[in-house]
Amino acid sequence: MNSVKRRYILFGIILTVIVTVGLIFEYIHLNEIITSEKKESIDRSLEYLRYQINSNLKLHSQYAVAAAEYISLGNWTEDGVKEYFEKIMENDPYIKSVYFKDKDNRLIATDSANSPKSYEWVEENFNTMDIENDRLFYSDIIQDSLENEPIIAIAKPVYDRNSEFIGAVVCDISLEKIIDIVEETDTDDLGYSFLIDSTGNIFAHPGYKDKSSKEIVNINSISENTHNELKKIKSGEIEVELNGVLGHLFFKPIENTDWVIGNFMSSNDLRKNEWNMIDLYATSLGVSLAIFVIFMYLQSKSIIQPIMKLDDDIRNINIEKNIEYRLPIDIMDPFIELRKSINLALDKAQEFFEQIEKDKEELMSQHKELIASYNELAENIEQRKILEEKLRDLSYRDQLTGLYNRRFFDEMIHKLDREENLPLAIIMADVNGLKLINDSFGHIIGDELLKSIARIIKKGIRESDIACRLSGDEFVIILPKTTLEDAKKIIDRLKDLSFGRRFLKDKGIDIEISVAYGIGVKDKPNMDILQVIKEAEDYMYSRKLFEGSKMRSRTIETIVDFLYKKSKREEEHSKRVAELCKQMAIALNLPEDKVEETYTAGLLHDIGKIAISDDALNNYEPYSNKGWEKIKKHPEIGYRILSTVNEMGQIAEYVLYHHERYDGLGHPKGLKGKEIPLVSRIIAIVDTYEMLSSDMPNKKAILEDEVIEKLLRNAGTHFDPELVEIFIEKVLNIKLMKLN
Repeated sequence: MNSVKRRYILFGIILTVIVTVGLIFEYIHLNEIITSEKKESIDRSLEYLRYQINSNLKLHSQYAVAAAEYISLGNWTEDGVKEYFEKIMENDPYIKSVYFKDKDNRLIATDSANSPKSYEWVEENFNTMDIENDRLFYSDIIQDSLENEPIIAIAKPVYDRNSEFIGAVVCDISLEKIIDIVEETDTDDLGYSFLIDSTGNIFAHPGYKDKSSKEIVNINSISENTHNELKKIKSGEIEVELNGVLGHLFFKPIENTDWVIGNFMSSNDLRKNEWNMIDLYATSLGVSLAIFVIFMYLQSKSIIQPIMKLDDDIRNINIEKNIEYRLPIDIMDPFIELRKSINLALDKAQEFFEQIEKDKEELMSQHKELIASYNELAENIEQRKILEEKLRDLSYRDQLTGLYNRRFFDEMIHKLDREENLPLAIIMADVNGLKLINDSFGHIIGDELLKSIARIIKKGIRESDIACRLSGDEFVIILPKTTLEDAKKIIDRLKDLSFGRRFLKDKGIDIEISVAYGIGVKDKPNMDILQVIKEAEDYMYSRKLFEGSKMRSRTIETIVDFLYKKSKREEEHSKRVAELCKQMAIALNLPEDKVEETYTAGLLHDIGKIAISDDALNNYEPYSNKGWEKIKKHPEIGYRILSTVNEMGQIAEYVLYHHERYDGLGHPKGLKGKEIPLVSRIIAIVDTYEMLSSDMPNKKAILEDEVIEKLLRNAGTHFDPELVEIFIEKVLNIKLMKLN
């Protein structure tokens, strides 16, 4: 009997030890799983927070980038910039202010009455923005003392078309959204999250809004040296004590900033399941001891079978395969309490696992949402890259001709100025007579000429060559790996393409296309590319002096022909005035060359009317206001046209002054008496006589006696009185006394 009792006792001890060891192992296993899941949940939560904060910063940053690009394009006014800034603030309510500070300390802000909160930070970092070149800068937290809320500043350097630093656009951003993101993120009892800047200031944590009226909290004030530790490690997990609470700090950096997003969980919370399991273990152990005592008490009742049954039931426990399995309950079973305790432990274990599975499902759902948001953001970024590339290409293009512009030329000439591109040839091209054409036919015709020349250049150069329009009438072609001989061949091809071509011949204008070219070649590494460009320019200008004068003379002939085609009356009027001017010069006994000059001036005196509309020409009446305001500019236009040809400089001056009055009340300069050139005074008399004595579209010619009477009446006011008498008596052969 004692032997059986000892066996029972031994069996009971072994059973108790087995149960206890099994619980310990289950406890260790479950604790490791739960702790690991908590850490993974915290890591995913931090990653989600970091993504949300990065997205929020990028959203605000795009307005700073857009404003910087707007200013860099140039041609803006201060009011226009302010209006643009106000639209940005309307689009993003979290932007508290937008302003532009240039390198001359000029400030353009939406609210000029108050200095922006971040201005001091911008002043401190302004030189860095220039040196570090075209990236975004994020400030640390700045406390808005007026509105009692934290803000940050996002700054974007601005460069002009020559890539010179001109200033920075700054957006002051409210941290309200970022704080909400941190505070509203569900951490599922996994501690709390917070955000700190590069100086250690905490600006997003639980209860932050309740503490907004107080000063900003620095993490070093609640945990010594923690911030230094975060700077060293950048990302991971450290054990710290915050406000006297020992725990674990999990943290990650925020992209493009020195900020850190962290999650703190106390050691007690992290190991809360550990204490629960210890309680469970203590309960189970107590029940086991009770079973052992009962076993000793009931040993005489053959308790071995219930023990064996219990052992079998316990062996059937397998949480991984069947988490819902429970030990059978029998009220007559001496181990019923033990079974209930084990089932209670299994219930707790099932609750833990179900909670973990629920967390997994929620995290997977959040993960899917993040992936969807990421894909959408990636698509938007790709579209924006395409748009930026198009805008960049437009910024490098001349809008009129489609060729590259000066900005592109300045960048490319420095990129190509390398030994592997030698010899590097430069062809400078200048349009002959563009100003003359603009003055005569208008800028629309001049623009069409430039587009025609651009098409010729595109057709005549090679695929590897780069053609740019530098200014109004000046073009340049960059030819990598091109000798002087090859560059000359390209110029010959361009000349062949333009030879004999007449511009707008179908519209009756018939202008010759003429371009002066110059070449410079860099064939040695130590040569200065700017000197090569100047060499090409000098050669081009020398050719322009030789070719331009001939072209302008031919263009003036075209202008006269076009004016005559435009108005047959003007042709007849000009020829009659020229003939009468010649007779007047002969009557004054002027030298033969002066007589010829007077004839030419009379013939060309109305050449400026080429720029006057047909309506104005047909409605013009001498000494009346009808059409006069439109037509009175034709002497100045004629002067600009004729002065482009050196040998017509004196005639241009006669044409300029032929509407001056003897009493000084004429135009354009109000010359008086003999200050007016003799030829101009002659043209004034003859021009008036011819118009009054000729039929015009809106009036009939008047009788010659009436014409002479008007001339005499205006002698001394409009006309030189001596010349009026000579014209009447010697050119018209009318004795003045016959009129008395």
